[in-house]
Amino acid sequence: MDLQMKNVNVLRFKSLVVGLVSASILPGCFNDSKAKSPAVVETSSFRVQMVDQSGARLSTGSIRIVDAVGGDGDAPRFSLASDDNSKTDYSVVDDAVAGTGGVVDLNLLSTSPLISDDPLDVVFVGSAPNFVSSSSLQSITAPGDYLITITLTAINSPASVPVASQSATGSATSAGGVTNTVADISSSTITRAADSVSNTAAVKGTTSVTVPAGTQLKTSTGAPAAPGELTLTVVHFDNDTGADVDPDFVPSNGSLALFPGGLDTTIEDDDPSTPESGSFSSAGFAAIELRDSNGDLITEFSGNPVSIEITIPAGTPFPAGATGAGLVDTAPVGTVNAGDTVPVWTYNELTGKWKPQLDPDTGLPIIATVESKSDNTLFVSFETDHLTYFNLDYWYNYCNSSVYAPASFNVIDAAGQPNARQFSLSYYQSSGGWARTKRAYSLDTFSSVDVYRAPNFPVVFELKEGSESLIATFEPAAGDPILSQNGKLSLSNICELDGGTIKLNKTNPGAPTNIPVDFTVVNSCSDVPGEFIAVSDATGFVTGGDSSVVNVPLGASTGTGIVNLSSNVDFIFSATAGGSTNSTPTFTPAQVSENGVRLVLGSQTCITTTGGTGATGTAGTAL
Repeated sequence: MDLQMKNVNVLRFKSLVVGLVSASILPGCFNDSKAKSPAVVETSSFRVQMVDQSGARLSTGSIRIVDAVGGDGDAPRFSLASDDNSKTDYSVVDDAVAGTGGVVDLNLLSTSPLISDDPLDVVFVGSAPNFVSSSSLQSITAPGDYLITITLTAINSPASVPVASQSATGSATSAGGVTNTVADISSSTITRAADSVSNTAAVKGTTSVTVPAGTQLKTSTGAPAAPGELTLTVVHFDNDTGADVDPDFVPSNGSLALFPGGLDTTIEDDDPSTPESGSFSSAGFAAIELRDSNGDLITEFSGNPVSIEITIPAGTPFPAGATGAGLVDTAPVGTVNAGDTVPVWTYNELTGKWKPQLDPDTGLPIIATVESKSDNTLFVSFETDHLTYFNLDYWYNYCNSSVYAPASFNVIDAAGQPNARQFSLSYYQSSGGWARTKRAYSLDTFSSVDVYRAPNFPVVFELKEGSESLIATFEPAAGDPILSQNGKLSLSNICELDGGTIKLNKTNPGAPTNIPVDFTVVNSCSDVPGEFIAVSDATGFVTGGDSSVVNVPLGASTGTGIVNLSSNVDFIFSATAGGSTNSTPTFTPAQVSENGVRLVLGSQTCITTTGGTGATGTAGTAL
């Protein structure tokens, strides 16, 4: 199935198609003398996937749909595309479309209200073994075909991801139906410098956690934790953008792209029944979990509070206009300094919503004071009676009137014609704290764009084709045209774009053609440097920027295959074998048509018992 889809988290491209089905008038079926109006039928589809921090699709785990703010009763409106049965929990093993490696296709129930009459406000929550759970908030106001991606972070991420993790073990004893820690359990992450040679991303902050001795432990079911070994895992996420470190690091927005639920999200205020929507600007965030000897997650702590310390990198933004009581911004205004305050938030993975972290003694939201160590490192510390995601964030309302009010602008090419070139939107705070990159998934039009959930603070804005910035000028709805700076616009907020026109520095591309591309899946030879060996049992597929999924027929013994791909679409190649999965960065067929694509899946020993080496994989563009 080849679907044209839209990423609806923050933008929607216009020209949505609403299907009209005419009702047949059958003689003898009714006695009305007047003709009845045709019934309006909306045709929508929802392709849902979980990916890791590199964009590789996950083939294990589960997806749950829950109601978001204003979406009471929306989650049960979904069903598998293959049936018409209400369902909110899906397995990417049992419910995935065959051959897609974990894609779940959904429809709305036949009895569901029309989206145009009753928009969808839901949260897609994803979880998978050895990954930190996350979610994607969606507000869907019009019918269409949608791609919904939930990005999960591996607990042990590669060095190219700006995430640091550390685990420690302890022990627990059980007596009288109560499980207690035997001694203090502590774990701290460390900082890491960027190194482009080894493709190492910087991690400038740290997180430290201590679970005191004698703390009572319960699992998510309320049962006492199992006695025996305890494992405390801390994952610290850098709050900078990847562009400030190295544009080739994954993901492109640094670990901000891994923020659970996205930086544009839903929070619960003092009344949990009335959540609010807006944007976070992050001073740092961490995921912390403690598991018992059975591997069950411990969620409740009593007797002694757990202490947490999170450091804040120098220069972290404190944009004006944050909402909430008790906020202090000392000089120099606009950046986080000692003496400032920052709210502490906690995340509910099951609902995809953030809420203020409450002080375990007073029950009031924690507004932490930023302190400074002897080496001038900034930090905050607080106590908690549960473990999950925690973040230090300032909260901002959207610059437009509501979730459903977009900032809309037109895009023309260098010749003044409606743009037909595929691009991605990238906008971010230049010193970190907030970033967003979204690819243009629709093939309907690239000449008229709606940006939803527009943050109300200054950002740098780009339209990009690969790594190339495309903006030449911006003509606002009122005022003189603005020249870009190296293809970038500096905006006080995204709503400045509303009603305006962006002119690109390129003319429209020619008509697309199909280009044959060779694919090879190999392992590197751990015992023969520079050599590779074909993977004989791999399955592979390419995912297009138009959301198409195309299987790559890899040879059973050669690990090679060939597929014709459209010249005007960006693609990612993914392959799986022996429990290992990997994906390439984004590429265009023209970039790889000469040498093909070679994907390194893993490593193995290649020296044979006869003293030779295994067959080496064919040459290709290593992506």
